Amino acid sequence: MDENRIKEVFSDEAFVKGLVELETPEEVQAALKEKGIELTVDEIMQLRDGLIKAAEKVGEGGELSLDQLDDVAGGGIITGLILGILFVSFAAGVAGGLKLRW
Repeated sequence: MDENRIKEVFSDEAFVKGLVELETPEEVQAALKEKGIELTVDEIMQLRDGLIKAAEKVGEGGELSLDQLDDVAGGGIITGLILGILFVSFAAGVAGGLKLRW
């Protein structure tokens, strides 16, 4: 997977907000595939779990270091990169009432 492509896709704020609002991991998988990013349902669930953990940490008034973000992502480079980019948009959306559905 091309890191630049991932950054490009996840820099689209409207896409990221729409991604977070999808109902199932399969819908997320299909949306990402349309953008040229192929992840398994397990990888998507790992992203979801990482976003939830990260949001809980931030909700407690904490901040995530790069090492903590890497731990949340399970150490996978691609998953970590996607999670990091997705988290920035998700964290901003949480303040506005955005909730992760999948």
